[in-house]
Amino acid sequence: MITGPMVQAEFGLAKATSAKVFTELRRRKLVRTEFGMGSFVTDQDERG
Repeated sequence: MITGPMVQAEFGLAKATSAKVFTELRRRKLVRTEFGMGSFVTDQDERG
């Protein structure tokens, strides 16, 4: 599980920047986000 605050802390990103990162990762189908749970790296079957 990956969360926005985890990414912000580890890489020193602003909240807006980490949100853009997650948007792009979802667009590329590299992560899926379950609201209230976090984001998870997808496996190749989920990427199509």
